[in-house]
Amino acid sequence: MPRELITLQVGQCGNQIGRQFWQLALEEHAQNATRAVFDDSMSSFFRNVDTRHSPPTDLPFGGGRTPIRSLKARAILVDMEQGPVTETLAGPLGELFDQQQLLTDVSGSGNNWAHGHCLYGPKYRDQLEDKLHRAVELCDSLQSFFVMHSMGGGTGSGLGTYILGLLEDQYPDVYRFATVVFPSEDDDVVTSPYNSMLALRELTEHADCVLPIENEALMDLCAKIDKGTSAVGLSGFGDLAVTDNSPRIMDGSRLTDGVDLKELEKFYKSGKGPPAAAAKQAKKKAMGTRLVAQQKTSAFGEMNNIVARLLTNLTSSMRFEGSLNVDLNEITTNLVPFPKLHFLLSSMSPVFATADPRQQPRRLNQMFSEAFQK
Repeated sequence: MPRELITLQVGQCGNQIGRQFWQLALEEHAQNATRAVFDDSMSSFFRNVDTRHSPPTDLPFGGGRTPIRSLKARAILVDMEQGPVTETLAGPLGELFDQQQLLTDVSGSGNNWAHGHCLYGPKYRDQLEDKLHRAVELCDSLQSFFVMHSMGGGTGSGLGTYILGLLEDQYPDVYRFATVVFPSEDDDVVTSPYNSMLALRELTEHADCVLPIENEALMDLCAKIDKGTSAVGLSGFGDLAVTDNSPRIMDGSRLTDGVDLKELEKFYKSGKGPPAAAAKQAKKKAMGTRLVAQQKTSAFGEMNNIVARLLTNLTSSMRFEGSLNVDLNEITTNLVPFPKLHFLLSSMSPVFATADPRQQPRRLNQMFSEAFQK
């Protein structure tokens, strides 16, 4: 009997993690599938849709013998800004998501928990209920809701926890599993500590199980496994130390606002501008800004990939056959001693960079020791 799981991606963080999660899930199923049929493992997270009809119709499970027509994720994408959801739809996995299961706004929550929880929550409650009812009706045996959001922003912490309360009201017997990302100590959002504390109370009241992820721990992991990124040293607004392995930046890229640095240097050397030394200094500053921006984007991608791999590993036992298969509700039953003591700490081994997923052979005791390391 298939046991479906509905994923809710809330806010920028939730949608970015979800994007990598779905990519990894598809890769896992592609590696393990021997035939292009819709079986138990696929039905947990995906629907098999026949798009030849209007409107598209869901094909029956058929005992795992129905050919795959068009896969749709059992997911609801929510964000009060259009950017993250639009980026997902414009990417290679855009066709995976049902256009009727998207909810966006244009103004955002302004990094304010109250704005997301008290304003956008009641405002979009009816639409959220409709999308939830539609997703649930397409399930044969719903197992749990899987919610992903951050704790530092306004939409993730505010609207994400409002959705948890809504799930408890509408489907009290269905488990609510939340994966939340806590901000680091030096987070650049000044309201993130307040957002986290206010959201934490809602998680304690309305979630059945919470898997907290800390941004700082992810950054430490990325620093340990990242061996391909060169070291860039910045001293205030001083010189930039660039090694031979540094990523090359194309002149006139969008990060330089369309300015061609070679032409700018020629202008300086012609005597119409500052001395050549100033041109070199300006070039170094521009390169430093671009390198830092690229490294920041790459670092967030690596951090999101670690969380996505953690979630695919967590759910693999319910998607594939095995002797130790457990569902998410069994994890909650076995690890939560009291209703409000439901915060689980996670650890994973091995952890590797996305650019080089090749792994050295590991003994079982080595993986256990790595999992318990800080």
